[in-house]
Amino acid sequence: MSFRIPDVPAKRIVVVGGGFGGLQLCTTLVKNPEFQVVLIDKNNFHQFPPLIYQIATAGLQVSSIAFPFRKMFAGSKNFFYRMCELRSVHTKERYIQTSIGKLSYDYLVIATGTTTNYFGNQKLQEESMPMKTISESLGLRNALLTTFERANTTSSPEERAELLNVVIVGGGPTGVEIAGALAEMRQHVLPQDYPDLDTSLFKIHLVQGGSRLLPAMSETASAAALKYLTQMGVDVQLKAYVHDYKQHEVILRDGRSFKSQTIIWVCGVTGRRINGIDDKFYGPGNRLIVDRFNKVEGLDNVFAVGDCALMKTHVYPKGHPQMAQAAIQQGKNLGQNFLRKEHGQILKPFEYRDLGSMATIGRNKAVADIAGMNLTGFVAWFLWMGVHLMSILGVKNKISTLVDWAWSYITYDKSNRTLIAVKHPKVILERNYEISMRHWGELSLEQAAEAERLTDTALKKSNDDAALKAQADLARNALKKAERLLNEIAAEDLARAQEQQKAQAQEQEQAQALSSKVQEAMANAKSQEQAQANAQAQAQAQAQADGQAQALEQEKAQEDAQAQAQESAQAQAIASRVQETLAKAQANDQAAKVAKSATQVIVANNEVAAAEAKTNVKKASLKQVKSSKRTATKK
Repeated sequence: MSFRIPDVPAKRIVVVGGGFGGLQLCTTLVKNPEFQVVLIDKNNFHQFPPLIYQIATAGLQVSSIAFPFRKMFAGSKNFFYRMCELRSVHTKERYIQTSIGKLSYDYLVIATGTTTNYFGNQKLQEESMPMKTISESLGLRNALLTTFERANTTSSPEERAELLNVVIVGGGPTGVEIAGALAEMRQHVLPQDYPDLDTSLFKIHLVQGGSRLLPAMSETASAAALKYLTQMGVDVQLKAYVHDYKQHEVILRDGRSFKSQTIIWVCGVTGRRINGIDDKFYGPGNRLIVDRFNKVEGLDNVFAVGDCALMKTHVYPKGHPQMAQAAIQQGKNLGQNFLRKEHGQILKPFEYRDLGSMATIGRNKAVADIAGMNLTGFVAWFLWMGVHLMSILGVKNKISTLVDWAWSYITYDKSNRTLIAVKHPKVILERNYEISMRHWGELSLEQAAEAERLTDTALKKSNDDAALKAQADLARNALKKAERLLNEIAAEDLARAQEQQKAQAQEQEQAQALSSKVQEAMANAKSQEQAQANAQAQAQAQAQADGQAQALEQEKAQEDAQAQAQESAQAQAIASRVQETLAKAQANDQAAKVAKSATQVIVANNEVAAAEAKTNVKKASLKQVKSSKRTATKK
């Protein structure tokens, strides 16, 4: 694969990038045979960035702001266009390495423009939708339309609110214009297209880090833009910075957040660094540092124009504004300086002529700073339409744009609301992959490996941005559905866990109550046991006391029995003495009779005493038996 460009005596000027600056340079030089002009760009058309937001909001057709390079320069013999990507620049050897091969140059003009700046936030770069190119605007349009369709059919109020909550990051002209366009779509289009959808749920949040909107314009324009957007129902957040995005939630630096599945990132741009050009040649914003003639300082025969060029002057110490007019004027001046140099004339330093700036918010609502005048309202809006209409390339494109605007103005309708996702056949995908792997030149193996990885990923997913956006939307919806199901399962698990905790708490309470009852019963039983022990001790003491009393009674009875025995013994002794006496007085009958009577009396007394002793013993035994029975009954 090669460029297939003839070698001619004319000096070759290679222009990288077909934006405003590169296109104007080619237009200036295309009719001069002194130069061979070669334009390379990865797209085969020139796009009109100021109206890209109208593609995203279905206000214009893609063909209205895109114009093919080959058609623009048809019939020019010294002009060549090649669709390819720049790989690297070799300034000493004066050639470039591209995706289709090498190409030598006499003069190299870099007009690659800028890309979206995410300020190093990889998470937001993956989750948000930029709007810098036509392909990105088509992807955004598909995403918005798919979002509306999904919001109209989802059964989840939470998901519907997230789908209809749009967050726009960046309060410059693009952010202000797309916020106004979406507000008009909410008011005029959605109620007609989605009558069964509550469009009041469609919320638009515009987040701006600065203290006012449109910081590059006058304060009058900023105040008017804020007023218009507020009247149209847009929530404008000033001095707010987006910090993170996770789980469908946009998190601001101050802690506030918005639930949203649609983030539009238009808050800044940065240049693209090119392999082969050292970092020392770049200034802030990855812009190439150039002199007053747009030559890159420190490099021979290498120039830069447009947004990627940083030209510091007394009036513009931070470089010229990254706007279309600055790029067009630089491209024209550089082309004329090439001609002057070829003819031996003095080169003309670049002087920027500020033609003013403007932005539109909606129907009859616009702001413009022109020639020291600050215009707002219908006049600014009409002027904005005239300037942009004349800036569009091609008569057909101008007419098509005018017709779309007129139709939208009369009917309040935008007719380009179609979901289009292109699918490439396998042969195209394979060819694109093969091209992406070729002609890396002298790049390092690490860069080539990284390129292979990226292209392989792109091949597997499809290299069409619109299709990728559509696939991403479907993936987001699937993830959202899965997340919703997981949330429902988690809610059920949580409810079940709470019920289990409640049951466990009740069981614990019952167990505690039962434990209290058991402890109380044990305490009562212990008390009863103590009472029984006390009663038993008392009984034992009583028994001991009764036993002692019985012992005393027995002892007394024994003593009485012993006394009676002694008395009986004494009586027997007396009877013995009496008998002896009676024996001595046998002769006297009267004495015998007396003695006999006395003896009978003594025997009777002895019998009575013995009977009383036996009775006392029986009484003591009976008392002891009764006391034992009472003790057993108490136990």
